[in-house]
Amino acid sequence: MEDLMVLQNPWWRDKDEIYNDEKIKAVFSKKNPLKYFFKKENKVIIGPRQVGKTTYLKLSILDLLEKGINPRNVMYFSCDLLRNYREIIAGPTGKGYQP
Repeated sequence: MEDLMVLQNPWWRDKDEIYNDEKIKAVFSKKNPLKYFFKKENKVIIGPRQVGKTTYLKLSILDLLEKGINPRNVMYFSCDLLRNYREIIAGPTGKGYQP
């Protein structure tokens, strides 16, 4: 599971890796990219597929990193690779959370 975490959070190795993310590259490659404004508040992001939820999250991560937040304090995790919700609870050992 840890390898999957590092794979999904490459800015943990090098904060500039966020610029190599496919979603970030797609935004910056547009002739007139959308401008986002990020407020310090909790959000619930829902919506149908392919409307920009992940792009918004990745841009939020970029914003935090550019503000100097420690990259290890910013985590992204896509559940797309999990077989079902039980894997979140069970963890890599299948025995649940083990502190």
